[in-house]
Amino acid sequence: MVLIDVGLLDLLYNMAPVRVMVLKPIPELPMIHSSLYKGSEAVIPRWLAEILEEGGYVEILDGSLTPQDLARLRFIHTQQRGRLSKLEEYFFIRSKSNIEALESKARKVGDITLLKSVERMKEDFTEIVNIRLSMIFKAIQLRGIDTIEKELSIEEKVLINKFRKILSYWLEKFVELR
Repeated sequence: MVLIDVGLLDLLYNMAPVRVMVLKPIPELPMIHSSLYKGSEAVIPRWLAEILEEGGYVEILDGSLTPQDLARLRFIHTQQRGRLSKLEEYFFIRSKSNIEALESKARKVGDITLLKSVERMKEDFTEIVNIRLSMIFKAIQLRGIDTIEKELSIEEKVLINKFRKILSYWLEKFVELR
C-alpha cells in the first residue's frame, strides 16, 4: 500500500459517500446535479452530509457506533488475544468522532447517564486500540505483518507504513554493522 499521509486519510474519510434521509427539500446542489426531495434517500459525500445534517436538511443513515458496539468489539478483542478481527474502514476516525459528538451532546444537555456511557465507550475504545497496537508491534517485531495485514483498518495500515520507515531508518543508523 502506498504511504498515505494522515491528513489525506482524513480527507478520504470526509469524501467517502454516506447514505442520508432527506428531511427538508434541497434545491439542486452543483456537486450532486439533482434536487433532493423530502423523504427520499441519497448518497452524498460525508462532508456535505454533515453540513446538511447540522442545518436540519438530512439525517445521516450510516449508523454511528453505539456503546454496545464498542463493548462487543472489546469483548471480541479480549477473547481473541492471539488474532486480530477485521474492523471496518475508518473505524478509528469514526469511533473517535462518534465518542466526541456523544460527549459534546451529553455535556450540552447535562445528561449524567449519557456521560457515564461515554466514559465507558472511551475505556472500551482505548482497550481495543491497546490490544491492536500490541499485536501490530509484535507482528512488526517478528516480521510477520503480512499475516495480519488483511485484518487491519486503513488507519492501521498507514501507521504500519510510517512505523516501518522510521524503524528501518533507526536500524540502519544505529544498529546495522557495516
